[in-house]
Amino acid sequence: MNLARLFYHRPKYAILDECTSAVSSDVEGLMYNHAKDLGITLITISHRPALFKYHLHLLKFTGDHGHWEFSTIGTAEERLSLEKEMAALQARLDEVEALKKRHAEITKELEVGLTAAPQDGTKIQKRGLF
Repeated sequence: MNLARLFYHRPKYAILDECTSAVSSDVEGLMYNHAKDLGITLITISHRPALFKYHLHLLKFTGDHGHWEFSTIGTAEERLSLEKEMAALQARLDEVEALKKRHAEITKELEVGLTAAPQDGTKIQKRGLF
């Protein structure tokens, strides 16, 4: 709805805060291109590198005591930043299999622990934890 207002009023500048997080990438592209066709300069607040292609500059707040970085999108510096982000994401993805394996081990241990009979001969009922 906010983008409909944006297109109707056609301001010179607009600040968009995570405005396309609920739409598909093709609809996102249509919206950004339509704003460009209307002559609207967009300032986007987002965590999604996929939006870089609709912008000329990147202002990144590092979270380190108010520090920030400004770069032109498409430069070697910007590509390096994207490569670092992709490497960090790949490292997290690489951990998934190990985490799944560890989860299975813990689940198995918990199941064994719940079904094992105590040393004094009393019985324990198995209850599902998950």
